[in-house]
Amino acid sequence: MSRLRRQAAESPVGLTQDRHILLLAFVEYLCWVECDRESWMQEEPPDDESASMEARIDEFRDRRRDGFLRSATDLRHLRRPTAGGMTRAVWDRADQYYGLRRMAMDELAIRRRPPWVGSATPAGIPARKGAQLAWMMAQPA
Repeated sequence: MSRLRRQAAESPVGLTQDRHILLLAFVEYLCWVECDRESWMQEEPPDDESASMEARIDEFRDRRRDGFLRSATDLRHLRRPTAGGMTRAVWDRADQYYGLRRMAMDELAIRRRPPWVGSATPAGIPARKGAQLAWMMAQPA
C-alpha cells in the first residue's frame, strides 16, 4: 500500500497526475487480476466478501471502463482522501482500454522484477506469480 501511495504521489514527465493514477491502477489490474491465476481460479464457493471481490474481478475481465475508473479513484484516495472521482474524460484522453494497456506494458517493462515474488516475501504478503508474469510479459523479446 505504501508503495502505491508513493507512486501515486509522483507523476512522470509527459503524464498528467490523473492519467498517471489511471495507469497505475491498470498496472495493478495486470499484476493482480489478468496475469494471476489465483484471482480467477477458485476451488471453493465464495463467501459474501469474496463474491463482491469476484464481481469486481469479472468487471475488470470484461474491460469495463467504470471498474478501472473506480480503482483509479480508490488509488487517488490513498494520497488524497477528499479528491474527487476519476472521469471518463481521463479514460478517453488515455486512449481507453488499449491505450492504457500499452502504457501499462511500457511501465512494467522499465520496472525491476517484482520484489514480492521471490523466496523472501515480506511478512504477511503472499508471493503472487501474477505480478511476475505481467512483468515478464512486458519485457522486450
